[in-house]
Amino acid sequence: MGGAGICLTDLVVRYLTESGHTAEGRYDGPSGLAAARDPRLDAVLLDVMPPGTDGVEVCRTLRGEGVDVPVILLTARGAISERVAGLDAGADDFVRAVAVAHGGAVRADNAGGGAVVTLDVPC
Repeated sequence: MGGAGICLTDLVVRYLTESGHTAEGRYDGPSGLAAARDPRLDAVLLDVMPPGTDGVEVCRTLRGEGVDVPVILLTARGAISERVAGLDAGADDFVRAVAVAHGGAVRADNAGGGAVVTLDVPC
């Protein structure tokens, strides 16, 4: 974690952990992609704009490899075109970052409540 304080990834991981889920954070697209390939995962939360590879591309890659874990894309923006691109890439849902903690936990519960990988920009 870098200089300014807690980042979204850390908040989401903390919230999910305190809600009884197993959660891990990754801070860039390439490491998130590698972690998201783990067959034990129940759900993956992907930031649309992490460093390296963006979340939409990570999702597209996972789907192209036949990984069928539920994918929820997170964004601070709400453009319809961004949502469409994410869903076209194979995402199961799209959540605005302002609602991510509660919404992510609810969606994780619906996905089975196990391990969740979260991605975001570096802190």
